[in-house]
Amino acid sequence: MEKGKMDAAKAPVSSQPATGNIDQIRDILFGNQVREYDKRFAEMEERFSKRLLDLRTETTKHFESIENYFKGQFDSMADQLKEEKDERTGDHKQLERDLKETAASFEKKLSKLTEQTAKYEKELRQQLLEQSKTLREEIRQSIEDLSTAVTRQLDDLRGAKTDRAALAALFMDVAMQLNSEIAPNFDK
Repeated sequence: MEKGKMDAAKAPVSSQPATGNIDQIRDILFGNQVREYDKRFAEMEERFSKRLLDLRTETTKHFESIENYFKGQFDSMADQLKEEKDERTGDHKQLERDLKETAASFEKKLSKLTEQTAKYEKELRQQLLEQSKTLREEIRQSIEDLSTAVTRQLDDLRGAKTDRAALAALFMDVAMQLNSEIAPNFDK
């Protein structure tokens, strides 16, 4: 018998009828609990899915809100940068205009100064020329006056010299007359 049991144990067992029996037994023993657990698992899965969907929706809204906030901030910063750039560009253009005006004003003043310098230089040259002519005339007049004075002095000296000669001749004549007057007196 043992041999027969062994042969029965070794005999192939059909899996179909055994599995069906096990399912039936399980269904009888645990059917209500399994269905209850399946129902609970289905409800939990549905709640979990709903909660997961709600979290996804909420997270998406938060990300969109954050994204919109940052977009707004970036747009605001871009606008501020643009305004600042425009303002600086305006300031730069104003500064450039001011520099051009200053340069033009400086050039005008420099031109006026150059003209005035040329005018003063011309006037100074004219004054120097006139003073030079006046000085030359004064020097010529002084030389002429000195020459006349020297000539007069020379003439005076020559005249004085001539007077000495005449005086000497006169003295000689006087001496001779005196001699002739005295000499006849000696003869007597």
